[in-house]
Amino acid sequence: MDNTNGKLSKIDTRNLLRHATARSSTKTVAAMIDVPGPRISEGKRGEWQLSIKAADKLREMFGSPLAEAGLFLECEVWETLEDLQAESDSVARWRQWQRVVAAVRHPELQLILASLVSPEQSAGGARVSEPLGSLLQDAELVSWYHNSKMTLSDAEASSRDRRSRSFPLSLSSPVLSESGLKITEILQRHGLMPHWEWHTSPLMKHSLTLILLAELACNRQQIGELSNVSEELYQPFITPWPEIDKPDQAHPIETVVTGDIIWRERAWIAPSMCSAAVLPLAGLPDVTAWLTSVDYELRWLTGILPDRFNHLDLQVAMTENLNYHLVLTLSLQRAVGSACHMEEERLFSANLDDDMFVEWISARHMVVREVKSGDLFDTIDRIHRWLGLIPPETYTLKREIARNGGYLAGVLYLE
Repeated sequence: MDNTNGKLSKIDTRNLLRHATARSSTKTVAAMIDVPGPRISEGKRGEWQLSIKAADKLREMFGSPLAEAGLFLECEVWETLEDLQAESDSVARWRQWQRVVAAVRHPELQLILASLVSPEQSAGGARVSEPLGSLLQDAELVSWYHNSKMTLSDAEASSRDRRSRSFPLSLSSPVLSESGLKITEILQRHGLMPHWEWHTSPLMKHSLTLILLAELACNRQQIGELSNVSEELYQPFITPWPEIDKPDQAHPIETVVTGDIIWRERAWIAPSMCSAAVLPLAGLPDVTAWLTSVDYELRWLTGILPDRFNHLDLQVAMTENLNYHLVLTLSLQRAVGSACHMEEERLFSANLDDDMFVEWISARHMVVREVKSGDLFDTIDRIHRWLGLIPPETYTLKREIARNGGYLAGVLYLE
C-alpha cells in the first residue's frame, strides 16, 4: 500500500524488491532506481522504504509482485494485547455510540416517533421534536425507568424461568414513577398520545423505542459531555448527531492477514465476563434474551445495547518470518427459533456449526499482529484469562506449529 508520505511501506518495499530481483540482477535493479547495490539487500530485509517514483519504475519493468495468500477481513489492528485491553472500554463506548446514532437516524424510528402524535395534531402541523425534547428532560420519565429496571432486577432474582417473566418496560407496565405516574401519563404531560401499536406485546419496536428514549433521558448529561453538545441534544431526532472521540485503532480497516491459519478455537464465554461498562446507555438490559426468535428487522434498534459478547473465535496465522497474527472475533450469538435463545448453560454444549445461531450485535473483529514465537502461548493464555476462559491445552497448537515448519522453543529437534 502506498503511504501518504510519498513512500511505500517497508513490507511493500520488501515484496517489490524481492519480486524485481527474482526477475533481474541486484545490480540492474539498483541501477534502475539509482541506489548502491547493498541497499537492495537492506530493502529486502525491510530496513528502508522505496519512493513512489522508484516503485513505479520497477512496476513498469517487472510488474507487481504476487501478494502472499491471506485472510481478508475488516478489523481493528493492534500492536499488542496490552494495547487492546487498555482501550477495550473506549472502543466499546465508540462502537455503541455508532449504533445509537444509526438507530436515531433510521427512517423507521422516525415513523415510530411520529406515531406518538395524534392524527389531529399531525393534521394541525404539530411536530414530534418539541414534545420529545421536553420529555427527555422530564425527571418523571427517569424515575419511572429507574423503578422499572429495579422491578426487572427483582424478577430476575426471584425466577429462574425467563419464559415466565413479563418484561416491564412497556406502556402496559404497572410500575409508577416516584410521583405515582404511569408511563402513559408521563407521555401525555408532553402532548404525546401513543396509538394502539404502542400498547401491543412488549419487546417490539415501540417498546424498544421507549427504552431508547428513557436511556437518553437518564444519561443526557453524560451524553452531552461525551459528544460536546448541549441543549440541541434534546432535540435529537431533527439535528445531526455528532461523532465522539475514538481510540486511533478502534475503527475497523480492510486488512489482509497473511500467512497460514494453523489453529482455530471456538468457545462460549460467560457474558458477564465480557460486558462493557460504558457510557452512554450503560444500564440497558439485554432485551434480546427475552425474545423467543430472532427478528432481523429489529436489529437496527437493538443495536442501542452495549457490547455484550458470549462467543470467541480465535485463529492463529503463522507468517513467513515465523511470527504470529492472532485473529479474535467476539460476538453475541442467539439461537434462531429457540425459546429464550437457549439458557446460557446450554450454550456451552452447543455447536455453532449447526447454523442455528445468528449474530445479534455486530461482532468485534480484532487482530493482534506480529506476536513473537516465544510469546505466543503466554499471549493466548492471557486472552483466555481476560475472557474468563480456561486456557486451552497446548499440544494441538504445538503439533500444528511443528507441522507447518514453525519453531518451538525448548523442544528437542532431531535432524
